[in-house]
Amino acid sequence: MKIKSEIIFIIILLNVNFSLLYSQLHTLPDKNSAGEKGTYNLTIPAAYTFSMNYDFNNDGVNEVIKGVMLNKINENTFWVRNAEIKNVSNEVLVKLGKKIFVNNDPLISQIPALYGYIIEILPNKILVSIANEKGESNSDEIVINIRNIKQ
Repeated sequence: MKIKSEIIFIIILLNVNFSLLYSQLHTLPDKNSAGEKGTYNLTIPAAYTFSMNYDFNNDGVNEVIKGVMLNKINENTFWVRNAEIKNVSNEVLVKLGKKIFVNNDPLISQIPALYGYIIEILPNKILVSIANEKGESNSDEIVINIRNIKQ
């Protein structure tokens, strides 16, 4: 009897944790907010956390990009949110949060990326644009040359 109640408790605990994780991945800032958290009625593809190894600067050593994948558009283009590119020393080179940071400094003056970014991975650089609620590019692209980032 005790084992049965422990199993039920574990199942309930897992359901609560998965529900919290799902709601956190699908909660976006409200369109009318100034960056405060809220919810927005939006249909998002199944988001999942990802981690990929890729030699961004073509030096023979893989860097790691990880974050929340909203959609894989093609082989080298992705709709992501809260993503980071880290070197082998686990230092964050590029952070794609509400704003873009390179070496912990804002890259440009920009509006918050409420729906994430469209990134295209090319040899030695990535092209980044702000995504709209449909996962389409909604801004001019910027080029981040990974070779020029201190490592």
